[in-house]
Amino acid sequence: MQRSKSTKEINSIRLSVDTKLLFIVLLAALVVFIIPIFFRSVYLDGNAIGSESYLNIRLARTIIDERGIPGYDYLSYGGRNFNYNIGLPIILSLLYFVSPGNIHILSMLLSIFFALVALIMLYLILHKSKFSKSQMILIIFILILSPAFIYFSNISSPIIATIALALVSFYLMNSNNKINKII
Repeated sequence: MQRSKSTKEINSIRLSVDTKLLFIVLLAALVVFIIPIFFRSVYLDGNAIGSESYLNIRLARTIIDERGIPGYDYLSYGGRNFNYNIGLPIILSLLYFVSPGNIHILSMLLSIFFALVALIMLYLILHKSKFSKSQMILIIFILILSPAFIYFSNISSPIIATIALALVSFYLMNSNNKINKII
C-alpha cells in the first residue's frame, strides 16, 4: 500500500512539473506575442497588422450593425454581393455580443488565444509521443520564435485558428484507442 501511494505522489509531482513547464512556455509565448502589439500601440496608434485584419474587423462590424449576415456589401469596389469567408467575422461578432468593447482588441485577443491553443496542443502531442523535455522545449520555442507564427498570432486571420484546430484534431485522433484499432 505504501509503495503505490508513493508512486501516486511521484506521478502528481511529475504532472505538476509538466504543468509548470507548460505554464512557463505559455508565458514566454504570451510575451513574444504581445511585443508586436505593444510596439504598434506605442508607435502606430494601435493599428492592426495587415489588410486582412481590417477586412475581417469591418465584416464583423457589418454583421453586428445589421444583426445578421448582409446580402450586399456597399463598401467594397463600389458595391457587390456579400461573398466572403465569414467564419472569423461571425466569431468576432459573437464575441462582441458577449462582451461589447473594442472589436480591434477582441480580434487581437482571439488570435493570441488560438495561438496559445495551438501551443498547448503541440505540447500535448509531443508529450504523448514521448519526446524528452529538452526536445519539447526546443520544438515549441522554435515555433514560438518563427516569424510566420508570430505574424499569424498578431493578425486577424483564420489561418491561426486553422492551425490550432488541426492540432486539436490530430491530438484527438491519436488519443482515441478505438480509432487506432480500426485504422
